[in-house]
Amino acid sequence: MTQPQVPASSDLASGQNASEVMSAFSAQSVMPLVARMTSHPVMISARDGSTVWVNDAFTRVSGWALPEIAGKRPDQFLHGPATDPDMARQVARLTAAGQPFQAEIENYRKDGSRFWIAIDAQPLIDPDGTVTGYFSVQSDITDRKRIEVQLRREHQLLKTITLAQSRFIAGDNPDEMYRFLLAELLGLTNSEYGFLGECRYDSSGKPYLRASAISDVAWNEGTRRLYEQTSKAGFEFFNLNTLFGHILKTASPVIANSPQSDERRGGIPEGHPPLNRFLGIPIIHAGKLIGAVGLANAPSDYGTETIEFLDPVLTAIGLLMDAHEKDVSRQTTEQTLRETEDWLEETGKVAEVGAWRLDIRNKQLRWSAHTKRIHEVPEDYEPSLAEAIHFYAPEARPQIENAVREGIATGKSWDLELPFVTAKGKARWVRALGRVERQGDEVVALYGAFQDVTDRHNAELEREKLHRQFLQAQKLESIGRLAGGIAHDFNNMLAVILGHSEMALMSNGLSEPISAHFRAIQTAGQRSADLTHQLLAFARRQHAIPQKVDLNRTAQRMLQLLRRSISEAITVDWRPGKDLWTVSIDPLQLDQVLTNLCLNARDALTDDGRIVISTHNETLSRTTQMRSSILPVGDYVVLTVSDNGTGISEKALQHLFEPFNTTKPVGQGTGLGLATVYGIVQQNGGAIDVESRPDVGTTFHVYFPRATHSRNPMEEIQEEPLRIIRKLCILLVEDEPALLKTGKLSLEQLGHRVLTARNAETAMQILQEFGKTIDIVISDLVMPGMNGIELARQICNHLPDIRFVFMSGYGSENVVRGMAEKQAVTILTKPFDLQQLSRAIHGAQKICGSNQLQQPVD
Repeated sequence: MTQPQVPASSDLASGQNASEVMSAFSAQSVMPLVARMTSHPVMISARDGSTVWVNDAFTRVSGWALPEIAGKRPDQFLHGPATDPDMARQVARLTAAGQPFQAEIENYRKDGSRFWIAIDAQPLIDPDGTVTGYFSVQSDITDRKRIEVQLRREHQLLKTITLAQSRFIAGDNPDEMYRFLLAELLGLTNSEYGFLGECRYDSSGKPYLRASAISDVAWNEGTRRLYEQTSKAGFEFFNLNTLFGHILKTASPVIANSPQSDERRGGIPEGHPPLNRFLGIPIIHAGKLIGAVGLANAPSDYGTETIEFLDPVLTAIGLLMDAHEKDVSRQTTEQTLRETEDWLEETGKVAEVGAWRLDIRNKQLRWSAHTKRIHEVPEDYEPSLAEAIHFYAPEARPQIENAVREGIATGKSWDLELPFVTAKGKARWVRALGRVERQGDEVVALYGAFQDVTDRHNAELEREKLHRQFLQAQKLESIGRLAGGIAHDFNNMLAVILGHSEMALMSNGLSEPISAHFRAIQTAGQRSADLTHQLLAFARRQHAIPQKVDLNRTAQRMLQLLRRSISEAITVDWRPGKDLWTVSIDPLQLDQVLTNLCLNARDALTDDGRIVISTHNETLSRTTQMRSSILPVGDYVVLTVSDNGTGISEKALQHLFEPFNTTKPVGQGTGLGLATVYGIVQQNGGAIDVESRPDVGTTFHVYFPRATHSRNPMEEIQEEPLRIIRKLCILLVEDEPALLKTGKLSLEQLGHRVLTARNAETAMQILQEFGKTIDIVISDLVMPGMNGIELARQICNHLPDIRFVFMSGYGSENVVRGMAEKQAVTILTKPFDLQQLSRAIHGAQKICGSNQLQQPVD
């Protein structure tokens, strides 16, 4: 029989030990053959552990070739920081004793990567019975060890969840439970310190963190006392310009493996332990951010795999936080535990996505538990394909039927969002995804996911609605600016027409036919002035003097007039609210609002209709989108006018407040009623909401801000009454030549001496010439170059006791309008008659030194 070959001398390490070892190796003749033929790594070593020979498998696994390691012990080239020193010492002890051994140890390859091996080492004994070395067969068990580590971590994860649940059910102190959970999270990730906290909200709705458990990282006596005093009550962190603050602001994870250079970092106090790595994970429950966990300084970088690994325990923490926050009953707690246990068994529920599978061959359709919950069917419900399709809304069924049909025929997948009705009749929107399963070229099954996307779908619809309302508000604002500009120029012309016609009628010797013509001109001019007044109301440029008004008293006073304006066959029902707050508004404007709303309701009614007028107080706790505009948080008095008339279509509602927009026949109405209401309400800081259904009726809710009780600062202004004299010297400043001429004639008609200027520069020259002989300055507000307010400021520098009257045909000058509302300045609204002009002259006031005169003019 042929002797088994021994390794060639060129393959062996040199030296006496190697010869002795190989002598013993040859004695056990089967070993060389095994060493060369096996796929496992093999090492032959001397008694002192030095390497004598390795096979190719050893080189393939470790990267080390024999010439590189001959004569070296394994600890000189295989061991590293992760190698278990106790195991290495045990191997050395057994080797020294010449005993066989088996061991598992973590080694390092030549490229520095780590791997696990299982060693089965047998001593090599020469014919004299002396141990001369070792023959060891090794197995690469790296994959097995990785799986074992993963299983241990998952076991620890499940153990953590179970223990946390047990503690909660047993009624343990929640703080102790949170500290336990934080310790487990630190252990699972090998992190040095961290926190576990709840997301709370301050009175303004801004989130902040309350730490339920936090590591003790005190670095001096002061911080140690702070930790001891505050940790039980819970640290609260309000600064969100930090790494953990980013979690609360975005409800998304934060991975910062280089926090010193991370732009989200807010810094740490001096002396605080170093922050080398940071992982922050939001805790989400029922779609809401309820807490966060922060972990720091793991030995290696954090990554998304860490977040995925911790997801089950964080989901459990979310459940526990929610149960504790709501102080649920024992039954709810048990249900939460059952849901948590179910979740552990069906991890797919975490994503809130159901699953389904249709076997084409037997037509069997299977639903996951979450899919059944979306359908609101019992757990034991087993649907057919036809029944499943029937859950979709009728208009969506052809689409899903075609998708299934094409999937079976061509293998085409689908991703659809469709309307859906649950078994309990609830209308929802779902996302249905379908894929095909093939065996060869044959489609044998369809499978996919099923998700309730109602909230997202509704949010998208709400965004579209808000966008449409925003565009409508912009449109109304643009129309308002245009209307205000037109009214300004129109009022100037009307002032000329009405002024001349009034003075003509005051002339002696006019024949009756001529007088009749002038009266007709005056009547038409006044009606035109009323029209521009409505345009200014829509444009929020209407001159108004707000007062504190009780809506109940105003409505009660108006009822008799309203009933006369409305058909006797129509019932007007008055329902005043109790203890109504006051509002700040010009009473005449309030009359306009109530009148226009009631007349609008009347036109929508038949002879037997009903109009209901009511009031009530309402406090808005959040910013609210109304039909006309957005209302901020605050107290409001609501005036409601409703009818049971024909209603308004959605299309008509889109243009409801536009001027000259009307659905009435030609010749009926101006189309300015609701536009006027809109302008007045907007001017007074309110909003309008409208509910309407065709053939059911319409309800208008008008929101007015509650009146404030601040003191009127103008009470402190000492007004000197104007001396009543027959003839005054008046400086009239107006850039419109025709109106300047008319105004001069009107003032002279009243018996005054008049000086005129077409601009502010000319007015200042006249003032320097005539000085204190001028009693009153009557100036237009809107002029090219220097406007009326700026002119008044210049005049006050020279003549502080002079009195002013301002003319306005536009109403947008905020400073003067605000002063007029507080009786601080006299406003003469264009067009005006001689009586109004005379009253304005006698009401002229000193305004020099007024703080409001120093404010900018828009």
